[in-house]
Amino acid sequence: MELAGCLTLAAQDNRFVVFESGRHGYINQEGVLVIPTNLQGTYVLHFSEGLVSFPEWERVKPEPATVPYVDKDGKLRLFRQEKWGFIDTSGTVVIGAQFDAVAEFSQGLAAVATDTDRTDHSCIDCDRNQLWGFIDKSGKKVIPLQYRAVLSFSEGLAAVMNDEGKWGYVNTNGELIIPFTFESIRSFSEGLAPVAVNKQFGYIDKQGRLVIQPQYAMAGDFSEGLAAVRTGGKAVFMILGPAGETWTFIGKDGKKRLDLPKKTEQVRAFAEGLAVIEVDGRCGYVNTSGVIAISPAFSYCGDFSEHLADVLNNGKWRYIDKQAKVVLEVPYDEVRSFRNGLAAVQEGLSGPEQKFGYIDQHGKQVWKPKPSL
Repeated sequence: MELAGCLTLAAQDNRFVVFESGRHGYINQEGVLVIPTNLQGTYVLHFSEGLVSFPEWERVKPEPATVPYVDKDGKLRLFRQEKWGFIDTSGTVVIGAQFDAVAEFSQGLAAVATDTDRTDHSCIDCDRNQLWGFIDKSGKKVIPLQYRAVLSFSEGLAAVMNDEGKWGYVNTNGELIIPFTFESIRSFSEGLAPVAVNKQFGYIDKQGRLVIQPQYAMAGDFSEGLAAVRTGGKAVFMILGPAGETWTFIGKDGKKRLDLPKKTEQVRAFAEGLAVIEVDGRCGYVNTSGVIAISPAFSYCGDFSEHLADVLNNGKWRYIDKQAKVVLEVPYDEVRSFRNGLAAVQEGLSGPEQKFGYIDQHGKQVWKPKPSL
């Protein structure tokens, strides 16, 4: 179960996105509006390294009432034309709106793209003509816009895709450190990255050496020295996937560290010493010794964050501690994990009744839920 898109990302720099009348702004941890709600759009936007992206809709004549529409050049456009830039935590524009798509800043650089009008086919999130590169916090293009897809920098390297659909890694100077070899990849975590060769996942180090040979249908990021992997079943390029076959946790030497129940269907990475597992359609938590710390009794389990986890059971949301004690029981239709002292909450699941707000760890509303549209 997923919360509406505008709430799924963690707030950073003590700024939290809020919505009013189809526009958005930001509050601080005390619920004070520090950036007015006059920014266009109601997108998934969060601060990272002191900056956040913002959109500006391009003016077109005549102004389209709905999308898709045909623009002045006769092109069918599936989305409203817009350009993206960045503001700081005071709301000041530091990089003007000039890019067709952007990602958040990581290690001082942000991925940006041009030519992403998405007119060529029905793909919602991609365009065959898009070209990605990276800018610094002054807006300077430090890595040319030349890649078909990229991931943000992590541990000094970013994954990039070439014209042939193969993935490699570049450093912050744009130098290709690991050649275009892999069918699918993830970012580096704790010195290793999952990569796919012949539809099987293994792990490479930062020199590009396969330190754990491709042998898994799925492979997750390393966290707290362990990574969740699945052997057998259909290989799909994502951490979590369909139920089936055998999940376990491995160490950085590739050896099995933890045994999981035979009917385990899904596993997530460790967070604050506990990892979510799903067994027979119910979820709970396992610790780094492989012991079931919280029995699988919930229909949804969030990761632990700030010592609490959001769980759903019998249609009711609660926050529990690591002993499974209920700390908060809240009357919302959706909630998410605490970040920087606040948790996003939602009233209503769709339409005009859908509202978004924030609570603190005592359950007090610091921003009363309001509609995003």
